[in-house]
This record gives sequence, structure tokens and C-alpha cells, in this order.
Amino acid sequence: MKTILLKYLLALLMLNLAESFAFAKRDPVKHALIIAVADYPEEGRWPDISSDNDVPLIKGALLKQGFQNDNITVVMDDQADKDGIVNELKALKQKVNKGDLVVIHFSGHGQQIQDDNGDELDGWDESLVPWDAQIRMTDTYKGGQHLRDDEVNVLTNGIREKLGKTGNLLLIIDACHSGTANRGLGKSRGTYIKFSEEGYQPASKDDKANYDDLASAGTDKLAPMITMSGASQHELNYEYYDREKDSSYGSLSYAVSRSLSAAEKGATYRSLFDEIKVFMSTIAPRQSPQVEGDVDVVLFSGEVIEAEPYYMVKEWYGGKNVTINAGNLMGLYDSSKVAFYPIGTYDLAASEPLATGTVIHAMAIESDVLLDLPSEQEKIVNSWAFVTRQNFGDLGINLQINIEDTEVKEMLLAELQNYPKVTVVNENPDLLVEMNNQYTRGNNMHLITKDEMQLYTTEISSQKPAEEAIPEIMDNISYYMQVNLLKKIDMKDEKLDVSFEIVPVILRQVGRRYEVDRRLDLKSMRNEGDELVFAENDYFKIKVKNNGYTRAYYQIIDIRPNNEVSLLYPSTDDPRPAAEFVIGPGEENELGPIFFFQEPYGNEYLKMIATEEPIDLRFIIKTRGDDTRSNVSPFEQLFKDSFKGKRAGMLSAPPSAATVHTIPVKVVESRE
Repeated sequence: MKTILLKYLLALLMLNLAESFAFAKRDPVKHALIIAVADYPEEGRWPDISSDNDVPLIKGALLKQGFQNDNITVVMDDQADKDGIVNELKALKQKVNKGDLVVIHFSGHGQQIQDDNGDELDGWDESLVPWDAQIRMTDTYKGGQHLRDDEVNVLTNGIREKLGKTGNLLLIIDACHSGTANRGLGKSRGTYIKFSEEGYQPASKDDKANYDDLASAGTDKLAPMITMSGASQHELNYEYYDREKDSSYGSLSYAVSRSLSAAEKGATYRSLFDEIKVFMSTIAPRQSPQVEGDVDVVLFSGEVIEAEPYYMVKEWYGGKNVTINAGNLMGLYDSSKVAFYPIGTYDLAASEPLATGTVIHAMAIESDVLLDLPSEQEKIVNSWAFVTRQNFGDLGINLQINIEDTEVKEMLLAELQNYPKVTVVNENPDLLVEMNNQYTRGNNMHLITKDEMQLYTTEISSQKPAEEAIPEIMDNISYYMQVNLLKKIDMKDEKLDVSFEIVPVILRQVGRRYEVDRRLDLKSMRNEGDELVFAENDYFKIKVKNNGYTRAYYQIIDIRPNNEVSLLYPSTDDPRPAAEFVIGPGEENELGPIFFFQEPYGNEYLKMIATEEPIDLRFIIKTRGDDTRSNVSPFEQLFKDSFKGKRAGMLSAPPSAATVHTIPVKVVESRE
């Protein structure tokens, strides 16, 4: 009897151990809640926005990252009133278990609202604007339908507690929360109107990060939480308008979807967000996207599905038409060239393609390809598609003209006939030329961006007639298009694993010269939104690393807040040959020069271009693209072509033309 009882107890113990082991080994489940409000009711006074277009982008990117359709909940428009959002967040808490991964995405308006419990240093709560919230306080509406950060904090903490410290939660907020008045050239997600009672004056004016209450709240029992938002608390969050598709998207939503689709194993939330900031520099250059929370946690707890260097065929339509599973979010645009190889092919140089073709219609996550020759279904379906020549999207711009002087306007329109990449529009402009209105004061002519950065200004007079000003306007428009291309370029040669980093330094004077006194921790230069912030006359050095297995030739360009492009290293006056700017495999070099930041203030981008063969951008920059050298590398040719403002079509290069590494920084007047 004892033996039977002992066997029973042992069996029960083994069963419990097996169940515990099975639970411990349980794969995390990926959950997502996507909230989008595009069609606000008229009585709330909120303008409609394009949040509905964000949903397929975000959902598509999550599906690529292994989220299952059944675990993705979408709540839109009137379903996304305050009660609807709160109920879905509570339902999400009931679904999750320890170790699971959660993404919550909100696309809609945001607004700062009068603090109702005294917990805000600056006197304002951040709030999301559900479908049933109103823009102003009235006798009948006191803000009850706004979703304050305090309320979001409680709801997300409940989810984090269920997830435990082995799970994690990513909150993405594509809305703005403050900002200043603007002319309405671009569609923004928020308002300069703060929601408060008349005469409300907060006791303190201290700035805060957008959602730092959410980022800082919690204990070691809660899952790490990362909050990403599209702009700082004093900026408007502009939508991105896609000229080719005549559609608008949330700038953060578009950038997040793109970066998630290309995420690599081992990526952290910080490295993911750095990619997001770099891409947003092309579609929302004056915004400062923010990230808060445990940014050095590994993305999705390491459960990242890494993008492969190839794509798969989704559909074969007979003859020469196929669809592949890649599109704009993966950097694939119309007119890109692709080649199809047998599954398992990695060395393209040693293999013959089964077929070649051209992308004729690139969508967000898939593209239609026209093959050069008809192909058999079995052959083409069982293949991998590789990009052999990459286009960089539509480099054209939309230009709005607001000039009362008919003669000057006609003169400008005539000159624009020579620039096929510039389209004159009445709405959704990238740039605006204006004269004779309340913003230009008399005969001043301005060229500004949709987010109101001034690129050019002059007074039209007998000393400076329109005939002289218009060519200068066109030069600035061409230069703007070139800078957009340089910001957009994101290339990676698999053979070149090269990067660089900024090393902040303090100098000391030694006689008539200065030398490095000490090096600072780069983390000390990051603000609450995880931006690298440098003040005017902050000094730094640059360290270059080659983690690859082949030598790399490199140069570093600087794209400044006013859209000026210069060569940071080497300088354009450096007499050394291009072959001397090289780093060997496994090497780490700190460059000799000491650099410093200066005005203009705003978002600045340092880009390192690394290639297998010597590269020299000095002559191209000096001559503004009129460099007469014929034997140049593919990237140098791309760089030369970018200066040609009258050039029609898209600019392209082989994907292996270079490896490009970008560091975004914010330059401010002084450090607080």
C-alpha cells in the first residue's frame, strides 16, 4: 500500500513539475490594440484627420513581426469613444499572461488639458482625444471624455502587472499635445488650444516630457514599458502626405511601420527609435519624436522576426505579372529592379537569375512586378526576389504659390516648366512661395516648408527684380529636393559593417591651442525624450568602428537644420587622397579633428557613407554636382545626380553601393 501511495505521489509530483516546466517554457503571445480616430463628430470641433490610413500600416508591420490576426484588435472612430477605449484596455488586461508582449497604438488628436489633481509640475496633463471629446471647455463639457495620462497610467499599469517583469509593453502615440499657431499648410494631429477654464494659469512653467508619468511609473513587478510619441509637447505633429498615392498618414505611424518591418535580431527599443527618428527627418523634419521608458530593453524581449535580404512571391498572374511581399515600408519603390533566384541562393554573383523584372506599382507592404520575359508559375513561385537596383521613391515635391503680383507669378510658373519634378498644387504642399500677403510684408518673397521653416527670402525691387530672384528660388527648391534624398538614403552593403559615434569632450587651453581635457558619457547628452541634445559650441570627436571583415572607405556629411549640406570629414580643403580615409576590419579609430555644433538650431543629421572602394564627395560638393570625373562609384554618381534639380524620374543605385549610418541630434542655443 505504501509503495502504491509513494508511486502515486511521485507521479503527481512529476506531473506538477512537467506542468510547471511547460508553463516556464511557454512561448510569449504577442497582443496588439490599434486605436484610430479619423472621423470626429462636428460638435466636438475637431478636424478630421487620416488615422484610418494608419491602421493597415501598423497591422501589416505587426503581422510581419509574428503577431497573429486573432490577437490584434482594431477600434476606430465612434467605437473609439472614451468608454470604448477604456473597455478595450481592460479587456486586453484580461487576455494577457506573464511574459506576453503588447503593443498599443493610438492615432488621433492630442491635447494638453488643465491638471485636475495637482500632480503635474507644469500644470498640464497630456491627454488623448477620443471620438467623443470636445476641443474647448464649455458650460456642458468639462473634459470628462478626454483620456488623461493619469488614466492611461492606471490602465497600462494593470496590463504591465499581468505581464510581469518578463513581458513588455510598447505604447505608440501618433498625436500632438501642444504646439503653436500655424497657417494650416500641413495637416496636424492636435491644436495650439489648451483645454482649460478661462483665466487658468498654472503655478509652474517647467517643461515635461510628453508622457513621463507613464515612463517612470512602476516597480520591479511590472513589465518594462516604452512610450513613443510623434513630437515633443511644444510641437505640432504633422501628417505625411504621399504624393504618389494621394494619401496622408501619421508621420510616426509610417516611420514605426517601416522600422518594425526592417528590425534586426538583438535590436533594442533605443536602436529601433533611432531608425524611426532618421526616417522621420525626411517626412517631418522639424518634429522631435520622443521615446520614454526602458529604452535599452531588447525589442519584443528578443522575439523579433528579422527581415531577410530577399522577398517572396505572393501571387503569380500568368505570363509576366507577379506580386512580391515587399513595398514602400521596406524601401521598395516604383522602377526598382529585381531578380528572382532559386530558394536558398545567397551568392548572387555565382548564380544565374530565373527571371528579372521591374517594380511597376509599389504599395505599403507589397509590390506588383512586371517580368522582362514570361516565366513558368512553378519556377517563379518557388524563388526568392532580390533588389538589384534600388530607387529612392518619388523625389518630386508639391509647391503652392501665393503671389498676388500676376506678372511675378506668371514668371515663376514659366520657369517651373523646366522642373518636371515640381508639381504646383492648391493643397498638401511641401513648399510654399509667397509674396504680397500678411506674412511677407510688402514685396518680400519667401520660400517656406509646410511646417514653416524659411528657406529663402528677398525683397523684390528695382535693385533685385523678380528675374533675379526666381532662379534663386528654383536653386533653393532643387537644393531642398537634394537634401530630402540625402536624408532618405538608407543603404546597407552586407559586406560592410561600419558605424560611427559622437564622443562629447571638454577642452582645456594649452598656450594658444586647445586639447581634450576629458571625454563625457554620451548618455548624459540625452534628454527625457531620449534625443541627443547639444548646445551651441559643444565640442565633440568622432569614433569610427569597423565590425566587418573587409576594409571600408568612408566620409561623413552633415545635414544642418536649415537644410545646408556640408562635408564634416574630411573637410573640402583636406588635400589627402580619398584612399587615406579608410578603416580596416576589426579596427576602431578616433578621428583627429575636434568638431563643434553651432547655429542654426534644430534637428541635425550626421551621415557616414562607407564603401568598398575609395569614395570622394569633396569635388561633388564643391562643384554642386558639376564634377566632371567619369570613373566614379555608384554612390558618388547617385550623389552627383541628386544636385540635378531639373532631372526627371527617380534616382537609383545598387543596394550594395554603400553602407550608410546616420546619427540624429538636436542643436539648441544653450543647455539648461
